[in-house]
Amino acid sequence: MRSLATRIGILILALLLPLLAIFGLSAFKISEHELTASFDASLRANAEALATLVEVEDDGWIELEFADEIMTRFSRGSEPDLFAVYDSSGLLIEKSRSSTQPLPENLEEFLSAANDFEYGGDSYRGIAVDAFAENEEGDRDASTMVRLFFASTRRPLDEALTRLASRIASTLLALGVLCSLLAAFIARKSLKPLRDFARRLDRVSPRDLNEHFEVEEVPTELRRPAASFNRLIARLKEAFDRERNFSADAAHELRTPVGAMLVEIQAARLSPRDAKADDELLRDLEEETNRLHALCEGLLTLHARPADEPQAMSLNDWKDSVQSTCDAMQTLTKSAGTRLEFRCSAKSPSLDLLRTSPEITQRIVTNLISNALAHGGPPKTIEVQAQVIDGRLELAVDDDGNGISEELAHRVFERLVRGDSSRSRRAGGAGLGLTICRELAQRCGGDVEYRRKDSTGACFVWIIAPAKTG
Repeated sequence: MRSLATRIGILILALLLPLLAIFGLSAFKISEHELTASFDASLRANAEALATLVEVEDDGWIELEFADEIMTRFSRGSEPDLFAVYDSSGLLIEKSRSSTQPLPENLEEFLSAANDFEYGGDSYRGIAVDAFAENEEGDRDASTMVRLFFASTRRPLDEALTRLASRIASTLLALGVLCSLLAAFIARKSLKPLRDFARRLDRVSPRDLNEHFEVEEVPTELRRPAASFNRLIARLKEAFDRERNFSADAAHELRTPVGAMLVEIQAARLSPRDAKADDELLRDLEEETNRLHALCEGLLTLHARPADEPQAMSLNDWKDSVQSTCDAMQTLTKSAGTRLEFRCSAKSPSLDLLRTSPEITQRIVTNLISNALAHGGPPKTIEVQAQVIDGRLELAVDDDGNGISEELAHRVFERLVRGDSSRSRRAGGAGLGLTICRELAQRCGGDVEYRRKDSTGACFVWIIAPAKTG
């Protein structure tokens, strides 16, 4: 593929060359008209000069007073001048001695303007002029009118036009070369800011994301790319910072249960053997192992590659999946006095198919309810309600807990962030539940939002995207 500079140069040439061609053609046509007009004026002057040599005798006879040397001059060369004189009746009075072949018979077309004709295999141009011959008294009448025809070879005119065309072509060629160099210079000069822009982009690396553009200092055409570059660098820096923080937090989260397990194992090795203590140790190890397993599963879910094709789930199947998940969670929490209610008023022809799957639905609903259980205050009441709002299906999980503080409201979906920092890690989760919910929802074209309530508690809403059909 051609470079951008080459394409700009070609575009400039494509615009300039037709203009040069039009200019050259126009210059040639104007010069051709002027040369031809000058040649025709010379023909007319010669014809009118012949008219002064026509005389009328006393007997009314019209003759041409020509000296032999003048008549001889008309016969010189291989392409001599031609002339003929006719009376008012069209009778030939005199003609040049070189006129060995018939001259044009119809002179009417030569009266208004000079015209070309073929004579002896050569190209001639002639003109006809009407004039009145004078008698000795200087009288003129219709009987003394004569028609004079004069012609010369076109060779001098054609040679002049050929030289003119050659000069114009040479000039256009030189201008074309000059325009090519100028187009290349303009293209290279115009792209210099873009090359500087690219060099600055090359300096960006994961270890140095401080490169940015002062938008007002770059050319107008590059201000939008410069602003987009600044936003991209800011997002990249934020993403790298988030990944570094996540790595540190993940290492810290993993170190805590592993350290606890190591301490308990070492203590058990140093303590006397006791069945009750061993049983308690095993329970602690099992609990820590479960926490490690949950954390690993959460990390794998976050970093799993989404399916190539999003699944489509009918609205009725989705309702059944949510209902069965709520029933299962109610069974698990019934002993703790938690009341879990599920209501569904969703009904819309445009939402017959949803972009989700039974596994994703169960995972999101379970995580949202588990989050509500962790933060709801006694007596715990959790309401799960599905309805269509503004043409989209929303599942809201509402609890009556203490809600989320202003400080954590904007970070609630970040990884390894807990809503209650005072809770111990042993009692709490890994801080990935809400993050997983949003990740899964966004993979399916939806989202999970936190909505602040006027009363106590928190409300998380899963927005489900409709599946595309056809």
